[in-house]
Amino acid sequence: MVIAVALDRSRESEPLPPAEDFARHVKGPENAPVALIVYNDFECSYCKVFHLRLLPVIERAYGDRISIEYRHFPLPRHPKALVEAEASECVARQLGEAGFWKFVDAMFVATPSDNGFELSRLPGVAVSVGADHDAYMQCMADEGGRETVLSHINAGVADDIDVTPTIVIRGAGEEVRIERAYPGLVTNGIEYVFARVAAQGSVEEAKGGL
Repeated sequence: MVIAVALDRSRESEPLPPAEDFARHVKGPENAPVALIVYNDFECSYCKVFHLRLLPVIERAYGDRISIEYRHFPLPRHPKALVEAEASECVARQLGEAGFWKFVDAMFVATPSDNGFELSRLPGVAVSVGADHDAYMQCMADEGGRETVLSHINAGVADDIDVTPTIVIRGAGEEVRIERAYPGLVTNGIEYVFARVAAQGSVEEAKGGL
């Protein structure tokens, strides 16, 4: 089995699109020194493993020193993932950020990945995290979550994303990208960016003393 991995430490970090351009789902402080942006596909098996196994470890290890942003990037070969992403946004409309993240957790638990999830079960997943069934169904019928999902996809295309999960780690003007979320590289990437943040802080402190 070949796992595609890409680390890019050479390119300068580009600014995120303005928050008003699309709905953002962020856990942790917006001003955290390091930001982790995760492009996900609900039917991607690597995404499932990253979200359920590695992400909780990262959250425990770094706490408020890191922010985690979820972005939808359903791949064309996973048509069900687009519908599931829209469902997550319909839940977010009802329950806010807490409901969104609960749905994401529940969805990754429920799906066997690779288009194996039966979409008829989606309303049950939404209700299980607290969504009102009728309001959810109306939102889905109205395609109420589609605009946000498409805006995330557009942001990913602009960011040259073509594999899921792609982990973008940013801080201190640095960027590290990791495809397929190989655990050792994710940890190394985070530590590299934190080291750059610390180095920048030392430089700023030295400048302040001049």
